[in-house]
Amino acid sequence: MLIATGLLASMFGVGWARAALPSNCSQVGSTVSCKFSYTGAEQRFTGPAGTTSVRVVAIGAAGGAASLGEPGGAGAVATGTLKVTGGQTLYVEVGGAGGNYGNDVAGFNGGGEGHGNGGEGGGASDVRTSPRTAGLHPDTRLLIAGGGGGAGETGTTMSFDQVPGGSGGAAGAAGASGTSLSSPSSMGGGGGQAGSTTGGGKGGSAGTGSYEDGQVGSDGTLGRGGAGGVYVEFGGGGGGGLYGGGGGGGGGASGGNLAAAGGGGGGSSRAPAAGSVAPNTANLAPSVTISYSVTGGGLGSSAPVARPKLRLAIHGPRLVAAGRIAGYRITLSRTDTNLQRRYSVTHVQIVSRHAGHLLHRWWVSTLRAGHSRTLRLRVWVPSAASGTFCITTTATAKGARGAVARHCAPVATELDT
Repeated sequence: MLIATGLLASMFGVGWARAALPSNCSQVGSTVSCKFSYTGAEQRFTGPAGTTSVRVVAIGAAGGAASLGEPGGAGAVATGTLKVTGGQTLYVEVGGAGGNYGNDVAGFNGGGEGHGNGGEGGGASDVRTSPRTAGLHPDTRLLIAGGGGGAGETGTTMSFDQVPGGSGGAAGAAGASGTSLSSPSSMGGGGGQAGSTTGGGKGGSAGTGSYEDGQVGSDGTLGRGGAGGVYVEFGGGGGGGLYGGGGGGGGGASGGNLAAAGGGGGGSSRAPAAGSVAPNTANLAPSVTISYSVTGGGLGSSAPVARPKLRLAIHGPRLVAAGRIAGYRITLSRTDTNLQRRYSVTHVQIVSRHAGHLLHRWWVSTLRAGHSRTLRLRVWVPSAASGTFCITTTATAKGARGAVARHCAPVATELDT
C-alpha cells in the first residue's frame, strides 16, 4: 500500500485560477478583452509591456424619451484598431444615457440638456490618451462612438389632447420636428441637426405661434451636444460626440394650442483608418471593450512567442528502506527567454506517481518568471518493495511547455544496510 502526504512550502495563490487580470477582463485563447461599462466617471486601461495595438469597440449612449414615449436616438457603434506602446495608459469614457422627460440629467460625456419635459442628450463613448481634466484642446480622442439626441417635449391642444414631440436623432442623424397644430395655428420646433466631422450640429428652428414663439435650440460644439430650446415646449438635447448634435427647437403657442418641440440631433463619431461606424440597431448598452493579444505583438501579430518551459528537479535519498518513509523535495521553476519572461504561467498541475499509482497532486495558480516553488513529499515505501524504488513527477500548465523528472533509489531491507 502506498501512502503519500504533501507539504506545499513557499507557495501562495493555491488553486485552479487564471493569472490575475482586472475584474472587468477575461481571456479566451491568446486574446484578453476588458469591458468598461457606464459608471459616470472616467476609467483607465493600461496595456501590458510589449503590446503594440489594441482593438476597441465603443457604443455611445441613447438620448432620453419624452412623455408620449417619443424615443431618443440610439448611439453609434465605433470599431477600430489603435496603435499603442506597451504600458501606455488610455483613458476610457463610457457615455451615460440621456434622462427621460422630467429627469434633467444630460448624458455623461457630452450629452446636451433637454430641460423640462424634453429628453436629454446621450453621452458619447470614447478612448483618449489624456484625462478629461486636460480638455479637448488638443483633442486626444482616438476613437469615438457618438451619442443619440433626446426627444422633444410633447405638445398639447386646446382640448388637452397630446401630440408627439420630435424623436431624437440617432448618432450622425438629425432630430425630427415636433408636431404642429391648427385652429389656431402653432408650429412645432425644428429638429436639431447632427454633428459632423468638422463642426457641431445646428440647433433646431423655433416654433411659432400667435401667442408666443418657441426658442431655437443651441448648436452643438466640440465634444458636447447643444441644449434644447426652453420655450414654449422644451426641445430635446443634442447627443455628444466628436462634435455634438444641435438641440431641438421649442414649440410655438397660439392660445391653448402648444405645439410640440423638436428632437435633438445625434453626435458624430470617429474611427481610425480601416475602422467602422455603425448604428446601434441591437440596442446594446453603452460600453467600451478593449482587446489585445498576449502572443507578443498586439492584435494581428504574425510572430507568436514560444511558450515558456517548466523545469522540475527532485532531491531524494540515495537509499530507501522497505517499510519506512522516504522524503523528497521537488522544485518547480521556469526556463525563459527575455521575451517570454513577461508572461505568467498559470494553472500549473504537479503530479507524483510510483509505478503508475498516484502519490500526490498539487496546484499552483501562477508561476512568474524568476520564481520557483518547493514541494515536499513523504512516501511510505511498501514492506515488500525490493530492487529500485522510483517516483516520477510531471508538471503541466496553461500556456507553458510541461516538464518531467524522475528519482530512483535502491531499496534496502534494513536501515543499516
